[in-house]
Amino acid sequence: MSFFTNTSGNKPISEPANFIFFKIYFNISRNKVVYMEQMVKSLEKFEKDLKWFSEKYDELKSKYKGKFVLIRDSRVAVSGSNMDEIKQKAEKESIDLSKSVVEFIPSVETTIII
Repeated sequence: MSFFTNTSGNKPISEPANFIFFKIYFNISRNKVVYMEQMVKSLEKFEKDLKWFSEKYDELKSKYKGKFVLIRDSRVAVSGSNMDEIKQKAEKESIDLSKSVVEFIPSVETTIII
């Protein structure tokens, strides 16, 4: 087994350098995998909520015309007249705004012709 010097230069390290590298690499890789799994789950939830909003749009527009709605777990969790109101209500209910679908339902239908 070879000895290596630590960063201060005065005390030998008994672990081989490749083993130290492996431990560091493994911890970083494991954390990346866990992070990626969490990100995928968040994106799947977001996609599910967005699909729910799209499917329920006709029902929602009669109740929430001219309002913003925050969709969470396939339901309207928060509604409000502006984004500040949505933000305040979301914080009050401990809802992470960055992981939620927020949409505006116009009071007047608009058709854009290009």
